[in-house]
Amino acid sequence: MTLTALLMLAEKATAGSRELDYAIAEWAHSRLLASYRRLDGDNGWYSDDPPISGANKIAPADAYTFSIDCALGLVERLLPGWRVAIYQMAGHWQVSLAEVDAETDLAVDDYFEDGPTAPLAILRTLLRSLISQEHKDGQP
Repeated sequence: MTLTALLMLAEKATAGSRELDYAIAEWAHSRLLASYRRLDGDNGWYSDDPPISGANKIAPADAYTFSIDCALGLVERLLPGWRVAIYQMAGHWQVSLAEVDAETDLAVDDYFEDGPTAPLAILRTLLRSLISQEHKDGQP
């Protein structure tokens, strides 16, 4: 699944969604791990690389759309060093993700998205910023 397809699913979501959690996990795990293998009869992901969560096992899908901590953990792994700000507005949440210049501590790139829940707003902002980063790097 592409980042754009994930963003479209995230934009349609009005609450936490295990289907979206699994789609994000599939995409993120393939991006974060150079090699992994799927074990038949088990929903776990195993790899020779350091696990994302658990002792020896990467969770098949963390609760990215339900948990602020899980969503922020994904931001930390995919965009290390970026600054996150979360705002609760009347009836929705807004999230800002900013790439920060280490020398000046000023935002280089800043992305904003809204969502009905904080985790969905975080994920929408993350996906939008990743899409923008890919376009800057010349990827489709």
